[in-house]
Amino acid sequence: ATSQSTAFDTITVTIDTLPTVNFSTPTRVCLDTGILNLSATPANGTFSGPGVSASTFDPLVTDTGTFTLSYTYTDGNGCTNISQSTLKVDSLPITSLRIPNNFCMNSDPITLQNYSPKGMGGAFSGPGVNGNTYKAPVHSVSTAAHGFHCDRGLLNPCRSGKSDHAADLKGSTHA
Repeated sequence: ATSQSTAFDTITVTIDTLPTVNFSTPTRVCLDTGILNLSATPANGTFSGPGVSASTFDPLVTDTGTFTLSYTYTDGNGCTNISQSTLKVDSLPITSLRIPNNFCMNSDPITLQNYSPKGMGGAFSGPGVNGNTYKAPVHSVSTAAHGFHCDRGLLNPCRSGKSDHAADLKGSTHA
């Protein structure tokens, strides 16, 4: 008869949980937003992705499109977790506003409607503008520069200053 023996050894294993990492960005930014400061918890992790430098994101580096940014954190136990956030960089809309270059200060109001691209929403703004109507304000001088601005906002939340339009106001020096 043969004898068999069995040996056992016990090993204790500690399984650490992954650190909880929280990181988010705005869902959309405009190309001209400027540099965004990124933040996440816990502190002392690493940001990465297109347009990321240290803890900032620059849309001008990426240009337009949809980008995934990451935040990686490693805790004291050597456990690493990653949180990602996706943001879209929108282009600036190209708009134009076609109106007469000369207005008389006592002229009837005009309707501001000849802008492009049409159907994208937005709003006119500037002195003398009420909704989509422009009435030249009365000035104490006979000629003045005046501007309009058309903001796009429904399909593309970015605004463009390219639609500014200057007009000469001509007329008498009194109301």
